[in-house]
Amino acid sequence: LATELALASPRTLQTPAIRARLEATLAAPLSAPGGVGSLALALVARPESAERWLHRAAVGGLADRRLAGRLLAHAAREAVRAGDVVTAREVFLQAPIDATLRRLLADREAMVWRFAAIARGVLAQLDADYAAEIERDLHATNADAPRRAATSVVAASERTSMSNRWRAALLSRAQKDPSLTRAAISGLAGLALTNSRDADELATRLVKAGGFDAVEALADLRREEPELLLPDSTRAALVWTQRELASDDQRDDGKSALLRLLAAELSDQPGPDALGPKIAAVRTALDAGDLAGASHAAAIAVDEIASAVDWLASCSSGWAAV
Repeated sequence: LATELALASPRTLQTPAIRARLEATLAAPLSAPGGVGSLALALVARPESAERWLHRAAVGGLADRRLAGRLLAHAAREAVRAGDVVTAREVFLQAPIDATLRRLLADREAMVWRFAAIARGVLAQLDADYAAEIERDLHATNADAPRRAATSVVAASERTSMSNRWRAALLSRAQKDPSLTRAAISGLAGLALTNSRDADELATRLVKAGGFDAVEALADLRREEPELLLPDSTRAALVWTQRELASDDQRDDGKSALLRLLAAELSDQPGPDALGPKIAAVRTALDAGDLAGASHAAAIAVDEIASAVDWLASCSSGWAAV
């Protein structure tokens, strides 16, 4: 219904209640079932709704920019999946959409630019300029461009074979710069949906090349995209984490705690105080249309966060007194 309204009468989606529901929908993982992609494409395709949902959000606060990035990623994947090349070109290669994509791609926050990089990677098969840009950025000497290119390379693997040579270059460079593996894994959701074996093999190689960066990124991806099946790379990440724990000298409390949390998550045994499952419960209830259940789960998660903030504040006060 929302998709039909976005195509026929986008102004009807601007009431606060409907907008809040749509924002929750568009914040869904890339692997979420349902018509999130078709809704995102409908919002981007019409100039009026694109102005409200994409262009304005792209210059807003962090939450708005992140939503704009997700909107682009969902819409780009849907356009390419549908196979309508003409429509995809008409929508995404017009100047306003291209300018907003590039604005989001240049954002300083990874939680924003990663989604723009995914959109660029998916659209690379439609536009030679995007493809050339990815290849150029992958070999750039600065730190930022290769990371964004790494996400685009993996995202491009979902729909096109042109990324094969990029993948080889990425893995070669990741041996020298493990931080690239974090960015690459963040773009893995689409490939994992269309070719889970290939995605799992690539993720395993990235874990072996990236160590901590890749392991933490894989845990983040599994938490955000719970529908993905990546058994071999998860096992490799768990083995790496357990090996690090076995040799941990306990001198860095933060590192030791993080390794224990990663081991628990990767073995699908999060502790009772873990925040991830509580937030996931909110998403699950929303997907099922259970607003009361989602509200209850959100209240539990917020209480947990508030308790953590209070604890950190008390620790900070204590250190200040010392």
